[in-house]
Order: sequence, then structure tokens, then C-alpha cells
Amino acid sequence: MLGVRAFSHLVREEPGEAARWAEQAGLSPGAHALIEMIAVAAHTLNGDPAEAERWAQSVRRRAPPFARDDFLRAFPFRAAGVRDSVTAALAAHGF
Repeated sequence: MLGVRAFSHLVREEPGEAARWAEQAGLSPGAHALIEMIAVAAHTLNGDPAEAERWAQSVRRRAPPFARDDFLRAFPFRAAGVRDSVTAALAAHGF
């Protein structure tokens, strides 16, 4: 649920709130690597590339084959501007 909340803040273009909730979601026991990708996007869009890269490294350790397309398949959304921002944020960290 924390990841959903973080993602909803991304969609609402509230990167600070998205980063805050993504941090909690990613640190939750059993959090999936896709949740960590939300943290990558949120921290990037919030202007914290170092924190985003920390999460990106965790995703690469846990799920090396994951890419942007995996994220977009798991979290399909139609808001084109947000989709472009999230895609660019993930691309900035090698996804």
C-alpha cells in the first residue's frame, strides 16, 4: 500500500511526497524490486539523483534483468506527461 501511495504521488506530479512514501515502501519487509523502481523515479524527479542511484543499485542487485518496460507493464498508466517523466527518470539510472 505504501508503494501505491508513492506511485499515486508520482502520477499527481508531487515528487517530494512520492519520494517520502517510496522510501517507506522500499524499506518495508518483502518489498518487491518494482517498488524500489518507484523510489528511483521519485527521488530522481525530486532532484535527488544520489538517493535514486542507491535504489537503482539495489534493483540491479535484486533483479538484474528489470528494465523500464517491466516497470511500465507492472504499472500501466496513461498520463503521457507523467509517463514520459517517469520513463526519463528510470532511463537516467540505466533502466
